[in-house]
Amino acid sequence: MIDINYLRENPEEVKKAVKEKQFDPGLVDVVLEYDKEWRKTLQAVEKLRAEKNALSKDPSPEKIKKAKKVKEDLKNIEEDLKEITKKYETALKAIPNPAASDVPVGKSEEENKVEKKWGDIPEFEFKARDHLELGEMLNIIDVERAAKVSGARFAYLKNEAVQLEFALINFAMEALVGEGFTPIIPPALIRKESMRGMGYLEHGGEADMFTLKEDGLVLVGTSEQSIGPMHMDETFEKKDLPKRYVGFSPCFRKEAGSYGKDTRGILRVHQFDKVEMFSYVLPEKGDVASLPRT
Repeated sequence: MIDINYLRENPEEVKKAVKEKQFDPGLVDVVLEYDKEWRKTLQAVEKLRAEKNALSKDPSPEKIKKAKKVKEDLKNIEEDLKEITKKYETALKAIPNPAASDVPVGKSEEENKVEKKWGDIPEFEFKARDHLELGEMLNIIDVERAAKVSGARFAYLKNEAVQLEFALINFAMEALVGEGFTPIIPPALIRKESMRGMGYLEHGGEADMFTLKEDGLVLVGTSEQSIGPMHMDETFEKKDLPKRYVGFSPCFRKEAGSYGKDTRGILRVHQFDKVEMFSYVLPEKGDVASLPRT
């Protein structure tokens, strides 16, 4: 969630950042209006609470009668405060964090900027086979049987593909543990409150998630969604940072906004495994350049 003090002091800058992320900059105005209403209501609540406390010290009939009226007024306005606080927090969470200053602005992936190329793209005198065709020939990928069992966008990995995956996982784990990362296998199911705290439920984010509505749980689409909340309601001492984790988990995504994209093979499936780095650092050390290099 963006710092409300920063938003109050820099509304136009935040609007610009929101617009660059392809969201409505009017979200900022909505938050500022709720902010005014919330502060006004909070002041009224605090004033009535102080008046109630003062009246409680005087047992005279007149003061007791007035105290009852204040108590009733306070109850009503506290309900108003609860309601406005809920709307206020919801609106504030809908504002995305500004991108880093060196991130290029673009409306779609077609405007992505190529930062670096390495090596030469080979040219063949024959038609190259794609990964699925090779996988089926080598008997290491089976999407047809997976479709019978689970539906589209699932796959069985078999034989050497399974061994390769575990080898890659072990390689990444060993390299990062050697750099000081703590290995962790986090829960694959987390509460909606935890997912909301990570900022994944705003702007239709839930449409891409598999949820267990009866239990209020969500299957993670990336291990950071469960590693991030691991230390919620805790405060780190400066001396204890950075705190770095390397997590491995299965990941689940509906790919709701990707129909027609990468439908062949296992490039964009509903279930996959991933090794991921996650770091808690000081704000001034938060740039990717601060990560250790292998």
